[in-house]
Amino acid sequence: MTATMITTGTVSLEPPAGFVSTPLDNLELAGTFTVPLGDEYATASLVMEVRPLLAAATVEDLRQAVAERNPQADVRVVSLPAGRAVVMVRAGDYRLPPELTGQSETQVIPSIGVQVMLPAPSGRQVVVLDCSTSSEQAWPLVAEEADATARSIHYGSAS
Repeated sequence: MTATMITTGTVSLEPPAGFVSTPLDNLELAGTFTVPLGDEYATASLVMEVRPLLAAATVEDLRQAVAERNPQADVRVVSLPAGRAVVMVRAGDYRLPPELTGQSETQVIPSIGVQVMLPAPSGRQVVVLDCSTSSEQAWPLVAEEADATARSIHYGSAS
């Protein structure tokens, strides 16, 4: 199954096949997709938003700021068809206390993800693409889908 191009404002991208969009306030695009794991499937989430860039900064400045705020993450600059981008790969977990889950103990949910920050040619906006999963086994396939989606991003004429 082939995914279709989605355009939101001045940004277009091609999400993974099977992507199911969920409308959320303040986000251009949010939803889930699955990747095969033998006879089962693992779920991943994909969120894309367009944020203003508050100061004129180079991609290297952005990389440095992201790395300083996320010292445990792998942060680097990569070249995409739409331009140079900052990519942050992170792994960690969410701890949900019993009062939130109704369980007797704290629930620990792993999270492995990638965030791609692609400045617009105008320098006034940045596309932020975030893709994550709770399945370590599924991560390589999720990372491939995130990479393909990031490489499909392109700006329209009004960015």
